[in-house]
Amino acid sequence: KCTGALRPAASAPVLACASNDGLSAWDLRKAGAEAVTRHAWKGAVADVSGDGSVVAAIAEKSLLLWRPAAGTTMEIGVNEAIVFARMSPRDRALAVVTTGAVQIHDLDQAIEPLVRVEHRFSTTSMRWDAGGLDVGLCGRDGRARGWGRRSELSQSPIQIS
Repeated sequence: KCTGALRPAASAPVLACASNDGLSAWDLRKAGAEAVTRHAWKGAVADVSGDGSVVAAIAEKSLLLWRPAAGTTMEIGVNEAIVFARMSPRDRALAVVTTGAVQIHDLDQAIEPLVRVEHRFSTTSMRWDAGGLDVGLCGRDGRARGWGRRSELSQSPIQIS
């Protein structure tokens, strides 16, 4: 039973959520009990990679990248509380928004971010553009800010009032 949002993979029949016992993932290509994989880590499922191979979960200042089919995990600690984590719709990359930075991580070598841009922005939502090259944040002040991967995540965000 899910205790948090149910997150689907964009291009695979895979779903994941937080549960009473930790994390749960369902690969709907499998039948019955074989379809369900569980992990004891306590946190919220933030997103699932497009192919369903990686589940990103967050808790305070920790990010967990879990590969249910392979049975492997990688836990990454960050300096600030994590607000959002979203998979790129294009690349094997993950955008992590903390209370003080936007970080882009390679899903396969995620320990250190590929890019880290500090910000002072109270974020209420975030998303990648459909092409997977830009990250946009919306703030409590009603304004939006965007960082473009096309320009290697410029230190100066585009501000939209």
